[in-house]
Amino acid sequence: MNKVTTKSAAVFVSNPVGVYSGGRYYALMLTEALAEIGVETYYVTNNLPIFWGDMQTYKAHQKINKVIGFDSAAAVLPKHIDYTFIVPGTSEPSFYDDAINFGISRSSKIALVNFESGNWFNKYAQIKKPVEFWNDWKKVASASSLILSISNEGNMFARGFYDDAFDGALFDFCYPPINTHAADVMGQHNRENRVLLLARFHDAQHKGGDKVAKILNEGLSGWKLGIIVGTGKVPEATRAAFEGKAKKYNIELEWFYKISDEEKFHLYKTSKMLLFPSYFEGFGYPPIEARYCGCKVVAFELPVLKETCGDDIVFAKHGDWSDFSAKVSEVLTQSDFSVSGERLNSVAPFTEMALKLQSILSKLDTITAQYSNYLSTSSSKKAFKLKDKLFGFGERSIVSIAKTLRRRISGKSKQITYFPKFQNQDDLDNHYYRAAWYFPHKKDLI
Repeated sequence: MNKVTTKSAAVFVSNPVGVYSGGRYYALMLTEALAEIGVETYYVTNNLPIFWGDMQTYKAHQKINKVIGFDSAAAVLPKHIDYTFIVPGTSEPSFYDDAINFGISRSSKIALVNFESGNWFNKYAQIKKPVEFWNDWKKVASASSLILSISNEGNMFARGFYDDAFDGALFDFCYPPINTHAADVMGQHNRENRVLLLARFHDAQHKGGDKVAKILNEGLSGWKLGIIVGTGKVPEATRAAFEGKAKKYNIELEWFYKISDEEKFHLYKTSKMLLFPSYFEGFGYPPIEARYCGCKVVAFELPVLKETCGDDIVFAKHGDWSDFSAKVSEVLTQSDFSVSGERLNSVAPFTEMALKLQSILSKLDTITAQYSNYLSTSSSKKAFKLKDKLFGFGERSIVSIAKTLRRRISGKSKQITYFPKFQNQDDLDNHYYRAAWYFPHKKDLI
């Protein structure tokens, strides 16, 4: 592999303490790949991610320069940085402008790491998000020379969504690799009569987290159901629903919290099937990881999973829980749980990401950075930051209100009323989607 020898890159990413996130995982893999191809790489964050130690076996890992604290970047990093990658996914209102302004001050080619776009997410998610949710993402795009998506489908939707990017900006995609090092260390094991369910229960409507208990039925009788909880705690009502159904249908429940990569791959290699009932995915690590370990997968049919897995998944009709349960029962009655491994060689290996990233950087080097779309949105950086802080305050306020309402409304019959009345349909739709996303999901509540 030819090395990029004279370039430098900063990766700005916020990491919540003790939380696993696919987006944070991609950011670290991106950092590892940049270091692998010879780029002098700076990982700028508030906290090291929970899975930092899982990457110790990558040969370029020790070459990564860690910068803890976003305020430290301006003082510590060189006066010129060739590429500044900005990873969205934080409620910290100053993160985006600070990262963008850092990139501008270093004459960087700025890159938005795009996990999803509003037009794509709202096409498949059962509960839509207001388009303002992606305002900060679009802000980064307005200063970016590269919109880097994590799948080809995501790249196609991004082209129609990030219209604030300048005309010559590069749109491309680079698949996230899986940690094959950790998977290969596990070796081969005998498979138990265990079905895995990878679930998220916090802000998890698009992951199916509020409905996954529907999967438990007589078809799983006599089986173990291992539930891998990636983020947040399991709500008591959800846990009770699982435990009640498990007892009814003679299913042995196993709960796994914040496990390491090696523990995760051990589970894949000792289980027969993974259930992945997500309404929307920007990429979908688990089906790739499970199939790499020879574990069968049942999932809702999503184009992005077709793109990365081909026909090596048992697909249920999108959003149809009855069909999902039927597909699970059908597979459980079969004796063959093998997978074909379709498209794994082009998606799973870390070397594939490094090669693709090297190609993208070569194209990016032919583009002249432009920041005028970002700078023109405000008469000054001070005014722009004030606007951003006010928007951030509004976001924090509605989240705070939502948390209070969840506590006070749960289990009660109350309603929420908006005042004053909305003046047009778009305004109503945006507030409705915001309320539907943040407030408790009770029939006839709003």
